[in-house]
Amino acid sequence: MRLRALVNITHEMKAQQRFTDVELEKYFHRIYGKFLTEKEIEEVIDGRDIWLNKEEVLERWKNKKTS
Repeated sequence: MRLRALVNITHEMKAQQRFTDVELEKYFHRIYGKFLTEKEIEEVIDGRDIWLNKEEVLERWKNKKTS
């Protein structure tokens, strides 16, 4: 790819990434809200794993369904 072509699309790539970041954050909050804490959601967005045992999952699922 020619350098000029790459320079011309760089701003589009950055804009698309910003849009994707905002939209994904909204979806993470919508899907995982009331199941994960705000801190845990941010950690997942940052790429960290969340480890929960069966009892934790069942308790969180119960709380999510009742709220």
